[in-house]
Amino acid sequence: MVKKAKIDVFQPVHFHGALPLQSMYSDIEGLEIDRDVTVWYTPDNHLREFRGQIKAGRVDTGYNLDYKGSEDALEEMLKQKRGNVLVLACPNVDKIDVIDKAIEAGYEMIICDKPWVIEKDRMGTLEKVIEKAEQKGTIIHDIMTERYELGTIMQGLIMQNDDLFGGLDDNTPDNPAITKRSVHILDKSHLGVERRPDYFDVAWQGEGNADVTAHLADMANLLVMQDRPVYPDNVRLIEDKCRRWATNVPQSNFEAITKTAEKTPGDVYCNGEFVYQVNGVNVGIKVDWALSGKDDEHYSVIRGKKVIIDVVKGSDDDRQHVYITPRGDAEQTEEALKEHVVKLRKKFDDQSINYEKEDGRFKLVLPKGPNHFEHFEQVSNQAFRYLAGQDPYPRSLEMSRLLTKYYLTTGAVTASRKA
Repeated sequence: MVKKAKIDVFQPVHFHGALPLQSMYSDIEGLEIDRDVTVWYTPDNHLREFRGQIKAGRVDTGYNLDYKGSEDALEEMLKQKRGNVLVLACPNVDKIDVIDKAIEAGYEMIICDKPWVIEKDRMGTLEKVIEKAEQKGTIIHDIMTERYELGTIMQGLIMQNDDLFGGLDDNTPDNPAITKRSVHILDKSHLGVERRPDYFDVAWQGEGNADVTAHLADMANLLVMQDRPVYPDNVRLIEDKCRRWATNVPQSNFEAITKTAEKTPGDVYCNGEFVYQVNGVNVGIKVDWALSGKDDEHYSVIRGKKVIIDVVKGSDDDRQHVYITPRGDAEQTEEALKEHVVKLRKKFDDQSINYEKEDGRFKLVLPKGPNHFEHFEQVSNQAFRYLAGQDPYPRSLEMSRLLTKYYLTTGAVTASRKA
């Protein structure tokens, strides 16, 4: 039996709203996606971010986009409900309310970018949304693109190799076993990205500890818990390790980024860090926002008893690089790494996977994987596989992950304001 899907997109104020449309997912057996997509928006949304991705060639030309602007766009969309799949990259401040209403209206699947909640007092609504989605059988899919990064995948596989990794070490709040840091850039105009002036309003967008940190906490929790559920009872936020600070956005930069002459807000609390424990493992999370740069950066360190795993993506890098530093006998580490590489070649059916020595450590030689934009297609592909029944939807596992990461991020927002 063929599963028919028809997509609605609501109020895409972020370029994320266009990226699930990179494909029509014709490779998924038993799925048929309607070519006609309705984009619902309010008149104050000029859709620059959404249309910028079309201009950049990141939307499949097989889609016919019908734009419906209305002061009551949400009510009109829910009333007409042209589609059964909803793509959301709407304002973070009330995103969870849109999800709630969309479930009530009968959408079968909702694909939504992060963050779903940006303040701790909305966690109760998130819990009710999770419960309602289960009652109605709605698939709610958080766009966690970083799960598809080769660096993240390789870290997890190394951690599972006891001969190479040896279990986690250096596990204190001051020296966490796992640290993850992201450096994002505000001006991405050279990548075809425009930002609304509202993007710099933390009441609308969320503070630094509420936003990108959702990815970092999600990855850390997966690395520690692997295929096991993770609940708020499994984590503990260390409140005196929660901090926030501002990036000053000068008027000239603000105008260049937003393509408007509106007044800059000046200091924007888009940076943050926090430490927490998951299943007894200390994790350090940090996000910085720079005014400009070539591209986003990512740094991750996992300290094992036998090796330290570093994942690095600098602003000039087109991919993440994975480094393995011995903490003991380098020859033993290399022997274990040789065996690990053999397993990787078999797992990924790629004989090009290898390693090389570099400054007293080993660097994995990996194929170039999909870029950040393409990860959205991978996430959406998995969602549509759930919808088509090609893969079972792991509701209880994913909902535990969803609830816990936002429990941490919103808790860090609250605690950092007290610091």
